[in-house]
Amino acid sequence: MGDPGQAIRHALDVAIQAQQACFHALHPDLEGREVEAIGRKIVAEGNLSSYFLYSGVHSVGVIEFEPPIFGPSSPA
Repeated sequence: MGDPGQAIRHALDVAIQAQQACFHALHPDLEGREVEAIGRKIVAEGNLSSYFLYSGVHSVGVIEFEPPIFGPSSPA
């Protein structure tokens, strides 16, 4: 398969950092928009905002984009 290259490694590292930060920030009173903002901040710091095109935080369910979806306007 070969070496994925530095850009792909960087993108994966940033994605993992964002996911972990969102996970560790979760608590019952946190609104969805706050969770999403945590992830977006890390992606922006990694200079990858142009690739964050839609809400990246959602529940784990049986259908794609099953609510709640944490986005900039989501209190979920």
